[in-house]
Amino acid sequence: MEPLTPRVLGLAVALLAALPPPLPSQAEVPEALQAVILAKALTFDRALANRSGDTLVIVVLEQRSVPESRRAAQAIASGFAAPDLATIAGIPTVVLVVEVEPGASLVARLTSVHANVVYVGPLRGIDPADVAGAVREAGALAMSGVEAHVIAGVPLGVGMRRGRPIVLVNLRAAQAARADFSAQLLRLAHVVGQ
Repeated sequence: MEPLTPRVLGLAVALLAALPPPLPSQAEVPEALQAVILAKALTFDRALANRSGDTLVIVVLEQRSVPESRRAAQAIASGFAAPDLATIAGIPTVVLVVEVEPGASLVARLTSVHANVVYVGPLRGIDPADVAGAVREAGALAMSGVEAHVIAGVPLGVGMRRGRPIVLVNLRAAQAARADFSAQLLRLAHVVGQ
């Protein structure tokens, strides 16, 4: 084996830097449980009825070219499609899976399907803060099971603390998205972005 020269080391570092960053995990909370927790958290949003109207359209974003994103999107969509979640806060739900890719017009796509709530799963090559901004611009509320996404600007999420699932609320992002979470939820949630 040849000794490690500065040139070889530099090449190795450059190759590692060129690799796409790893996807944030879906945390340890299974998607079916995430769906139940997020649905319950949505009932504490006093603006939900105004945002949704007669039907609550839940859009799950998916990067079809990224296996982890595709798997997570299908799992969370199945969770939200469970019979127990046929209505949230008395509003009938519809669950749609929508593809998201870098550079695509997400605002137009979300507006065309009348999205009210958008689940943001693992992403590659797309900034979650940009996605949260597009969701907000489309008049919907973003939520996620990826804690890093909530910290980046997704208003509502699920995380894990001491082996137990918790609700996460990014307060600034929630206010910007015109969510009106009750004090009861905010007392129970882990609040970020104050």
